[in-house]
Amino acid sequence: MMVGLKSGLAIGGALVAWILGLYGYLPIETSLQGQQIVQPETVAQGTKMLVSIFPSIPFLMAVGLLFFYDINKNKEIQIEQDLYKQRNSTN
Repeated sequence: MMVGLKSGLAIGGALVAWILGLYGYLPIETSLQGQQIVQPETVAQGTKMLVSIFPSIPFLMAVGLLFFYDINKNKEIQIEQDLYKQRNSTN
């Protein structure tokens, strides 16, 4: 579980940095001593996309996959019965 969490956070952070780079983000390291960085206007647009459109893409893909998830009431009852039998057979 921890491996999945750590890898997800690492991939997510790298993805955010990569996407901001595509929108022209200028890190502090690129500035000269004592000079203030002015970010391009595209960075504001990229930030808005990072908190709105881009997170909705995997969500909508997951919702689409749920249409193929074959569980209905009868299947749920069958799973419950199988689990009940399994629990009682081990005791």
